[in-house]
Amino acid sequence: TQLSNSGVHSPKGIAEQIRVKAAKDLVPVLKRAAEHTDRTKSALDQRRKNLTTPKIDPTDAVAEMQRAEIRENLKPLSSGDRIAAATKDPRVADAYLSAPAFLSGSNETERAQIDDRVAKQFHGDALQEIDAERGAIAVLDAVIGVGLTDLRKVTDFENSPQQFDDWMHSVSVPSRTFSANEPGVL
Repeated sequence: TQLSNSGVHSPKGIAEQIRVKAAKDLVPVLKRAAEHTDRTKSALDQRRKNLTTPKIDPTDAVAEMQRAEIRENLKPLSSGDRIAAATKDPRVADAYLSAPAFLSGSNETERAQIDDRVAKQFHGDALQEIDAERGAIAVLDAVIGVGLTDLRKVTDFENSPQQFDDWMHSVSVPSRTFSANEPGVL
């Protein structure tokens, strides 16, 4: 605003001065923030992946026969009834999750629902913490997106997404692509 009020600079000149300043001060901050969110998302994915349910003993033949019988009894049930049974009884969940979904008369979508519910039973607090952190990262991603949108406008790239992307790449060596098609970016 100070530059435009001075009456000395043209809009193109002001945009160029903003680009120089942004390349030095703002782009590195946006880059670090974007890299941080990417690293945090990967770490959260790994933490979630590490939250597993107790493993069954594959060498216990009697227990496997019992699980097979439970799976046979699950086949005629509706999807909702299978999910409810697996959620209420850990033996049913073990039987369901220890074999391919079709052996219980189900599909992978239903299996994922059961796996999610069982994981919540075993790791509810940790999953809530991961979800809260994902929410915070989503907010930070939105802030980065708004920052990129505003930067594109003030650097006079509002109608030139490709030129903006090219400029962003030229002023930094990104490990993450700053794309005009990124959510939150015009």
